[in-house]
Amino acid sequence: MSIEIELRIEMGKIKGHLEKLKEEIKQTKLQNRPLYRSILLEIKSSLQKIKFFLLKPRINEVLKEVKTMNIPLIILQAYGYEMIENAVKGMIDPQISKVDSTIYCIDTPQYYNDEGLRKEIGNMIVSLDGFLTILYHQILAPFSLSLTGLPQIAELISMKPELTENWATANCYLSAMEIIVNKKRKELGLKEEEKEFNEKFKDLLNILQEKGLKVSELEKQLPSTFWKVRHKVIHAGYSPTTDELELIVTWTKKIITLLS
Repeated sequence: MSIEIELRIEMGKIKGHLEKLKEEIKQTKLQNRPLYRSILLEIKSSLQKIKFFLLKPRINEVLKEVKTMNIPLIILQAYGYEMIENAVKGMIDPQISKVDSTIYCIDTPQYYNDEGLRKEIGNMIVSLDGFLTILYHQILAPFSLSLTGLPQIAELISMKPELTENWATANCYLSAMEIIVNKKRKELGLKEEEKEFNEKFKDLLNILQEKGLKVSELEKQLPSTFWKVRHKVIHAGYSPTTDELELIVTWTKKIITLLS
């Protein structure tokens, strides 16, 4: 994955977290301080990653110049590295400090009541919004990449903590499976029926078996857990555990391979 996409994913996460905080500070009473703290820690983590993503490629570019221009490494260390680090840190460290300061306000209700905390969170939101705008126009705009795909997913799951990366990944795999199953049914001329999806899938496998495709008992009889988790993920916004996600990914790959 390119550095630009990595940056956009973290920016998407920050945007999502800021939207969540904007909704929270509209409340009459700010009672969920642990939630605000958790969100701010996620924002801080994204800022640290952005710093890393900005530093690594720039230093690598300078190293390439050293090889082509034959500049002594000691000069690079004295000037090149320091200039790059100072520029990046000068952009990001003030934002990290702002987040840390807001976390302190959350942790000290004896000094910051609801209105005081609302003001601090609001100021931080304004600061980070400005930072994201500057980051986009100074760093990312030249690449002409819009905020799509993975960054938009990152923004969504940051806005809605109950929708996790596992949920998003599971939905992608399960949607792909359903598309391929429906496409195959259409190719074989099977009628659309008011049946549960797992029943449609089993009907499809039976037809393929009759047509001579080797469909093993393993593929014909998916674990019942698969169908239960699928239903919860798609229809109830359930976030699967790591083991459940592995189950979804493994079986979906098998099904896609079989039907392809």
